[in-house]
Amino acid sequence: MLEDCMHASMSNKKTYDNIREYCITEGVDEQYFRSSMKNEKQGKDPAAFRDPLNQKVQAVKCATSKPRKEVRHTGGIGNVMRKYGIKPMLIIITAAFVLISMSLKMENDVKNLAFAETDMSLIADGVYQGKAETTFVKAEVETVIVGHRIVNIRILKHDKGFGRRAEQITNDMILMNTFEVDVISGATASSKVIKSAVSDALAKGRVK
Repeated sequence: MLEDCMHASMSNKKTYDNIREYCITEGVDEQYFRSSMKNEKQGKDPAAFRDPLNQKVQAVKCATSKPRKEVRHTGGIGNVMRKYGIKPMLIIITAAFVLISMSLKMENDVKNLAFAETDMSLIADGVYQGKAETTFVKAEVETVIVGHRIVNIRILKHDKGFGRRAEQITNDMILMNTFEVDVISGATASSKVIKSAVSDALAKGRVK
């Protein structure tokens, strides 16, 4: 096989008189080529031959054929899609779009929450209920007023998503005697919904 490659090039059909002339003309390593021919004559698999530099095992090909350049794609969505397929990428993109849309919707809903101006000196004693909601968070509360002070806030309903910790905000409201307290870190949306619900309850107790 290797001798055939030496005597006739597939690209230009040129013939050669000896191995050295062939190797020089075609740019082939002479030592590697001779060793490969020796292995082939001895019945050894030329693909198992290793060169003197202990490089990777190479399959002995016709020396006149040019090696195919490997095209590597690095980075980019196109490369990820080629690696993992189109469907998984579409699922990821769709999920990301949904999450972003939900986040924007929640942010807009929170901005539109109502907070009534409340003067506790004008709030009569009693038990008042209030509620507030966004697309993803809803809250209903019961507020007890005694002597113009908030003595208890009971959460009747809280569709919280991941904002369960926001419920502790009622302790601050009772202590400060107002719904205008700082939100609970990590539960901003739920905190603001509960504050709006308490504000709604207090507004109902205002003396007219």
